[in-house]
Amino acid sequence: MRVNRHALTEIRERSGWTKSRLAAEAGTSRGHICDVEHGRRQPSAETLSRIAAALKVPLASLLATPSDEPVPPTIEERVEFLELQMEVACSTLDATLAELRAFRAEVREAIRRVNGGAD
Repeated sequence: MRVNRHALTEIRERSGWTKSRLAAEAGTSRGHICDVEHGRRQPSAETLSRIAAALKVPLASLLATPSDEPVPPTIEERVEFLELQMEVACSTLDATLAELRAFRAEVREAIRRVNGGAD
């Protein structure tokens, strides 16, 4: 039984309750509620039942459905994302290289002027 952590947070906040109050009402710790809401931990069925009872909502309103779970990107989507990142990195490097070349030209010109026009 997986909890829909977003629904839990929304219901708790809509009730005007803090994590501490929910923990006290449900007989668990604030840290446990925090871990559940951040997806670091799944509550036991008993704890989830107590949370639902404390919030006065049906247990089903706190359960995750398959559509609540994030869908991992496909390999094609990952490749496309990485290619886009590479394009951005390359254009950034090109711009930086152009700036460095311009700076080098300015430094050479300044040195030439300091030396009285001789290289």
